[in-house]
Amino acid sequence: MKPAIEVTHLTKRYGPVTALDDVTVSIEQDSITGILGRNGARKTVLMSVITAQEAPSAGTIRVFGQSPWENASFLSRTCFIRDNQRYPDDYKLAHALRVGPLFYENWDSDLATRIVETFEIPGGRPIRKLSRGQISAVGLLLGLASRAPITFFDEPYLGLDVTARTLVIRSPPGGLRQPSAHCGDLHPSDRRDGAAAGADRDPAPRTGP
Repeated sequence: MKPAIEVTHLTKRYGPVTALDDVTVSIEQDSITGILGRNGARKTVLMSVITAQEAPSAGTIRVFGQSPWENASFLSRTCFIRDNQRYPDDYKLAHALRVGPLFYENWDSDLATRIVETFEIPGGRPIRKLSRGQISAVGLLLGLASRAPITFFDEPYLGLDVTARTLVIRSPPGGLRQPSAHCGDLHPSDRRDGAAAGADRDPAPRTGP
C-alpha cells in the first residue's frame, strides 16, 4: 500500500539548534499510527512540519504524493490538534460544533454529538475554563468529527481518566474512530497504561543514512 505520508531526510533548525536531524519515516494510508518519544524528543516539531505549520530546513515531505507547503488543497484535508490548542476566550462547545463544518467538508455531526455525550463535555462554560481532561475531549471531538484524511493529535490523552481513554481505544472503526491516516504524539507512559494500544503501529523515525 502506498504511504499517505513520506518524510525523507528531514531536518529542522532553529538558529544554532537542530530540532530534527535527517529524519526519514513513512505512514501508511488507512492507518492509526503512534509517534512515541520522551518529552523534548521534538515529536510536535515533526508534526508541525508535516502539516506545513513550519517550514523544513532540509529534506522532503510528500502527503498523498504532494508537497504540503503552501498547498491550500492539503490544508483543507488536514486536521492538527495540539496539546495546547488555543480557543478564543469566550469560545464554548457550541462555537466548536458550529465552526467545524465550515472548515471540514466531511464533518460528521452525528459523531460529534456522540462524543459530546460519551465524554459528557459541558457546554455552559468557555472551553478555556474546562478541566484538562475536558479540553482534551474537545480536541478529540474536533479531530475525529472532522473526518479529515490526515489527522494529527498532539498528546490527545492529557487529563483523560482511564475510563475515557478506554472508550477511545476500544471503539470500533466507524464508532469514535474511523480508518484513515490518524497520527498521535504519545509519551512512553501512554504505552504502559494502554493508550498506545489503539495504534496500528508506532514507528521510530530513522535518522542518518
